Amino acid sequence: SILSRRIVSFREKLGGFVNQNQLYEVYNLDSVVVDSLLQVSYLAEGSVIRKISINSITEDALATHPYISRKQARLLIAYRNQHGSFRTSQELLEVYLFEENDINRLEPYLQFD
Repeated sequence: SILSRRIVSFREKLGGFVNQNQLYEVYNLDSVVVDSLLQVSYLAEGSVIRKISINSITEDALATHPYISRKQARLLIAYRNQHGSFRTSQELLEVYLFEENDINRLEPYLQFD
Protein backbone atom coordinates (compact mmCIF):
# COMPACT_ATOMS: atom_id res chain seq x y z
CA SER A 1 0.00 0.00 0.00
CA ILE A 2 2.95 2.35 0.59
CA LEU A 3 4.17 1.85 -2.96
CA SER A 4 0.65 2.36 -4.29
CA ARG A 5 0.43 5.68 -2.44
CA ARG A 6 3.77 6.76 -3.91
CA ILE A 7 2.60 5.92 -7.43
CA VAL A 8 -0.68 7.78 -6.98
CA SER A 9 1.06 10.75 -5.35
CA PHE A 10 3.59 11.01 -8.18
CA ARG A 11 0.83 10.71 -10.78
CA GLU A 12 -1.11 13.53 -9.09
CA LYS A 13 1.93 15.79 -8.90
CA LEU A 14 2.66 15.17 -12.58
CA GLY A 15 -0.89 15.75 -13.71
CA GLY A 16 -1.24 12.18 -14.96
CA PHE A 17 0.97 9.64 -16.66
CA VAL A 18 1.62 10.11 -20.36
CA ASN A 19 3.58 6.86 -20.68
CA GLN A 20 4.13 3.81 -18.56
CA ASN A 21 7.88 4.35 -18.28
CA GLN A 22 7.19 7.23 -15.92
CA LEU A 23 6.69 4.56 -13.24
CA TYR A 24 10.48 4.24 -13.15
CA GLU A 25 10.59 7.81 -11.84
CA VAL A 26 8.50 7.06 -8.73
CA TYR A 27 10.61 7.56 -5.62
CA ASN A 28 12.02 4.34 -4.16
CA LEU A 29 10.09 2.10 -6.55
CA ASP A 30 12.40 -0.75 -7.52
CA SER A 31 12.80 -1.46 -11.23
CA VAL A 32 11.81 -5.11 -10.61
CA VAL A 33 8.50 -3.92 -9.19
CA VAL A 34 8.02 -1.53 -12.12
CA ASP A 35 8.77 -4.31 -14.60
CA SER A 36 6.11 -6.47 -12.91
CA LEU A 37 3.59 -3.64 -12.96
CA LEU A 38 4.23 -2.95 -16.63
CA GLN A 39 3.33 -6.55 -17.47
CA VAL A 40 -0.11 -6.28 -15.88
CA SER A 41 -1.04 -2.63 -16.32
CA TYR A 42 -1.77 -0.18 -19.10
CA LEU A 43 -2.59 3.46 -19.66
CA ALA A 44 -6.13 3.96 -20.79
CA GLU A 45 -6.43 5.71 -24.13
CA GLY A 46 -7.76 9.20 -23.77
CA SER A 47 -6.42 9.59 -20.23
CA VAL A 48 -6.88 13.15 -19.07
CA ILE A 49 -3.65 15.01 -18.40
CA ARG A 50 -3.83 18.06 -16.13
CA LYS A 51 -2.15 20.91 -17.95
CA ILE A 52 0.00 23.72 -16.55
CA SER A 53 -1.11 27.16 -17.72
CA ILE A 54 2.46 28.28 -18.20
CA ASN A 55 1.56 31.93 -18.72
CA SER A 56 -0.46 32.32 -15.53
CA ILE A 57 0.87 29.77 -13.03
CA THR A 58 2.64 31.04 -9.92
CA GLU A 59 6.21 30.18 -9.02
CA ASP A 60 5.13 28.16 -5.98
CA ALA A 61 2.62 26.11 -7.95
CA LEU A 62 5.09 25.52 -10.78
CA ALA A 63 7.79 24.37 -8.38
CA THR A 64 5.55 21.53 -7.16
CA HIS A 65 5.73 19.78 -10.53
CA PRO A 66 8.23 16.89 -10.39
CA TYR A 67 9.90 17.94 -13.64
CA ILE A 68 10.64 21.51 -12.54
CA SER A 69 13.01 22.50 -9.76
CA ARG A 70 12.42 25.50 -7.52
CA LYS A 71 15.24 27.35 -9.26
CA GLN A 72 13.84 26.57 -12.72
CA ALA A 73 10.40 27.80 -11.62
CA ARG A 74 11.88 31.06 -10.33
CA LEU A 75 13.85 31.63 -13.54
CA LEU A 76 10.90 30.76 -15.76
CA ILE A 77 8.59 33.21 -13.99
CA ALA A 78 11.26 35.93 -14.04
CA TYR A 79 11.78 35.38 -17.76
CA ARG A 80 8.02 35.47 -18.38
CA ASN A 81 7.74 38.72 -16.42
CA GLN A 82 10.54 40.32 -18.46
CA HIS A 83 9.69 39.00 -21.93
CA GLY A 84 5.96 38.31 -21.88
CA SER A 85 3.92 35.19 -22.43
CA PHE A 86 5.32 32.00 -23.87
CA ARG A 87 3.76 30.87 -27.14
CA THR A 88 5.52 27.53 -27.63
CA SER A 89 7.43 25.04 -25.54
CA GLN A 90 10.58 25.75 -27.55
CA GLU A 91 10.65 29.28 -26.13
CA LEU A 92 11.41 27.74 -22.74
CA LEU A 93 14.87 26.93 -24.07
CA GLU A 94 15.62 30.65 -23.75
CA VAL A 95 15.33 30.26 -19.96
CA TYR A 96 18.61 29.42 -18.29
CA LEU A 97 18.65 25.87 -16.85
CA PHE A 98 16.12 24.47 -19.32
CA GLU A 99 17.42 21.97 -21.84
CA GLU A 100 15.79 20.06 -24.67
CA ASN A 101 15.30 16.99 -22.47
CA ASP A 102 13.47 19.11 -19.86
CA ILE A 103 11.17 20.52 -22.51
CA ASN A 104 10.41 17.10 -23.99
CA ARG A 105 9.39 15.75 -20.59
CA LEU A 106 7.29 18.82 -19.79
CA GLU A 107 5.61 19.37 -23.14
CA PRO A 108 2.61 17.05 -22.59
CA TYR A 109 1.78 19.03 -19.45
CA LEU A 110 2.05 22.55 -20.85
CA GLN A 111 -0.78 24.78 -21.97
CA PHE A 112 -0.16 28.09 -23.69
CA ASP A 113 -3.17 30.37 -23.25
